[in-house]
Amino acid sequence: MENHPTWFVIDRGGTITYAAQPAFSSRTSYVGDVDLMLEALRKAAR
Repeated sequence: MENHPTWFVIDRGGTITYAAQPAFSSRTSYVGDVDLMLEALRKAAR
């Protein structure tokens, strides 16, 4: 069985506003995914 991590951002209303399955193929391959997730977190916090 393989591990497939998934990141979710859930707003205060309980709606999933962002989901990603980042690729961890290298040490920095997921940096763009982190930036997108942080932006979604900022929007969900409003």
